[in-house]
Amino acid sequence: MKRLAIIGGIGMMTMAGTNMIWHKQKPDFNANTLAIASGAFIVSIGITIKI
Repeated sequence: MKRLAIIGGIGMMTMAGTNMIWHKQKPDFNANTLAIASGAFIVSIGITIKI
């Protein structure tokens, strides 16, 4: 579970960042920045989980 959360969060941040670069978007309040923020949150949960 821990490994899955870390890999999923990194994947979410990578895809959202790539999409922002690909479409030349600025960091604003949109779906991609929300995906980056939630991906970072999931990674932090995956790092701190004790399972």
